[in-house]
Amino acid sequence: MRSQMFRWLLTATLAGGSLLTATQASADPDVRDHRHGHHDKDHDRDHRDAGPPREAPPTPKEEKVAARRGFVWVSGNWDWQNGQWAWVNGHWEKEQRGKHWRGHRWEKNGDAWVKVEGTWEMDARPTAAPPAPKQETWQPRRGFVWVAGNWDWQNNQWTWVDGHWEREQRGKRWQAPKWELQGGAYVMVNGQWMDAPKTPDAAPPSPREEKWNARRGFVWVKGRWDWQNGDWAWTAGHWERERQQMAWQDGAWQQQNGQWVWVEGKWTPVAAPVATPVVAAYPTAAPPPPQAETVTTKSGFVWVRGRWDWQAGKWNWAPGHWERERAQMRWQDGSWQQKNGQWVWVVARGARRSP
Repeated sequence: MRSQMFRWLLTATLAGGSLLTATQASADPDVRDHRHGHHDKDHDRDHRDAGPPREAPPTPKEEKVAARRGFVWVSGNWDWQNGQWAWVNGHWEKEQRGKHWRGHRWEKNGDAWVKVEGTWEMDARPTAAPPAPKQETWQPRRGFVWVAGNWDWQNNQWTWVDGHWEREQRGKRWQAPKWELQGGAYVMVNGQWMDAPKTPDAAPPSPREEKWNARRGFVWVKGRWDWQNGDWAWTAGHWERERQQMAWQDGAWQQQNGQWVWVEGKWTPVAAPVATPVVAAYPTAAPPPPQAETVTTKSGFVWVRGRWDWQAGKWNWAPGHWERERAQMRWQDGSWQQKNGQWVWVVARGARRSP
């Protein structure tokens, strides 16, 4: 009986000791179990993430963007995050006058790669003149002024800036920007609105060609150049309804006292038509005596004598001339004859010879 009790207590004691040891090991966080060759991979990864990258960044991704006036595109780049390369998309930055953006880049330092952050840097001033301006095509727009495109110095290179419309300012005219050589470098002189001269300081351009078809009951008033806000502006022609016994007189630019002045067109009375004298179709009196003509014979020809002819209401002498002979024919002179109170010329004709 006593020996059975002893064996039971020993078994319980051994079991309780094993349970206690396992409980203490699981409760202590600093105690690691190496019984089955366990390795702390999370701890090693955290240690690796804390350091810089040891390999070069991948090739940058291609980004397609359109130009945006007044902004600079900051290209996307690779960043080192959580122990791996992560792509950061590009974005727009408002441009800074006289500066250019230098992008992010990775540089190798020893056996590691280090990121050099992008920043704005001062532009070097251009020492060569800008290229010739590009040709731009545009049509006049009422109430607006076309500001021509120009070359700008951006990111240490010439960049073309397209022209655009500016709403016109009354009594002002736009003075375009220009590049001037100052101290060995080119400097941009910005464009600006300036007070416009009230009268033109030069002759107007040649009138533009206008095509139009006649319109019954109307008169076409030709287009003209106008002086507006210090510049010449074309005003197209238009139709005016006709006015009885009136004619339209076009306006014109005239130089008066050293200035160009527009003289307005106006309607002017039409002068009464001049009566055309009546010319008699037939002479009412006999012709003058024939003029003397001296001729010699000419073999094979017949002399046709000169005669008076009635032209434009008066007698005019027509000299004689030679006619070639015709076989078995003779020439019979014409003559003026009075018929029904009028003098009529009876045309000469050839007559057959008598046998």
